[in-house]
Amino acid sequence: LRSLSTVNYLTGNYQQALAEAEEASRISQSIGNVWGHAGGLHSSCYVYLESGKPGQAIEALKGAIHLGEQSGLSMMLPFGRAALGWVYSTLGAFDSGLSLCRQARVEVGDVPPALRPWVLAMIALAEILNGNLADAEVTIQESEIGLRVENLTYSGSVFVFLAKVQLGCGDLLRRSST
Repeated sequence: LRSLSTVNYLTGNYQQALAEAEEASRISQSIGNVWGHAGGLHSSCYVYLESGKPGQAIEALKGAIHLGEQSGLSMMLPFGRAALGWVYSTLGAFDSGLSLCRQARVEVGDVPPALRPWVLAMIALAEILNGNLADAEVTIQESEIGLRVENLTYSGSVFVFLAKVQLGCGDLLRRSST
């Protein structure tokens, strides 16, 4: 359900994506699957944000981070912190956003190599929003190290691509203003 939620989010079917993310979280919670519960909360944050509900997005991510901390599920921490850092940055809370992203960057070693591009792409997106284009470029290059042909269907590659596009737009704006 969580993967289907991501597909529906990426294709703009936000209501269906939210229903699936919430259901995935509920089912996982009922069977004691902490990773699934935290992942469902994490997935729902994007739909909440897209639906103009940033408070719910933040609470969902904080819930996912809390589950990771309480259960010792260290892999959830950089995912949650990078996403929360990006959300804060989209809302203009740049210092808080970058602080969470710095913490996620330290923790990214706990994430399997195939999944690191997603965390790094979220950090790059926050860096772009904060105007740190040089840092974002380095982070994007680092994120591409883990992208392999067999992972190109993974949603992390979508976020890496999005970060590259936004970095290019920021670079164009910077050049046109000089």
